[in-house]
Amino acid sequence: MNDLAKDHKISGVGTMRKNKKEIPPCFIDKNRPEYSSQFGFSDTATLVSYVPKKKRSVVLISSLHSAAEIDESTNEKRKPSIVTFYNKTKGGVDEVDKKAKMYSVSRKNNRWPLTLFFRLLDIAGINSMVILRANNVVIRKRRMYLRALGTELTKEYVQRRSTMLGLPRKLKRNIREHLNMEDSAAETEASSSGTSRATCKICPAKKRRQSKTQCKLCMKNICRSHTTFICNQCYMDEETDSNEN
Repeated sequence: MNDLAKDHKISGVGTMRKNKKEIPPCFIDKNRPEYSSQFGFSDTATLVSYVPKKKRSVVLISSLHSAAEIDESTNEKRKPSIVTFYNKTKGGVDEVDKKAKMYSVSRKNNRWPLTLFFRLLDIAGINSMVILRANNVVIRKRRMYLRALGTELTKEYVQRRSTMLGLPRKLKRNIREHLNMEDSAAETEASSSGTSRATCKICPAKKRRQSKTQCKLCMKNICRSHTTFICNQCYMDEETDSNEN
């Protein structure tokens, strides 16, 4: 919170877990009177402990407030101004958490910098959509927007990866189909006739038939006995019929 105020001129208000060693023991005492408050001050922040009901206390810290103020509109509950301000504004934080949990890029890992990076990506996806809508850009579904955003962010890298030497042809073909890229002439020729001879994967092993021809779909070498020639038009018609069925 000190870094936010010093480096970015941003104030913060939030709750604190009671197991933090920085909190004085008297601030987490559950035996204090109901609706009582206790304040602590530093050069940059204010700490408050409030007892909303017996045997329970909540601790909040704020770099926005600098005085022991009680909100008189709360009547006999005598809530500190920090507590009422937090209750009024925490809805935005809860909404961001809800959206980030619904569609998240986060994955299980043992590296905290990666966890932080995932969180930044989730929040950036939410904020970018808010900015676009503020600029009168129509976004109907957040799921589709995030999909398009992810594609654009990775497109340049994926395009470079598709030209890497040693990458399996099947993976290259999947990348090109995903990005609607046309196969190069060299790639098309290589997919129809392999660069090296290999045993037909359909013939019995004892026949040991060698062939350069590869299947367009599974990329396995096949001999002429197991090859059926079909033109591009018929192939596309067959694909369309199978998808409709």
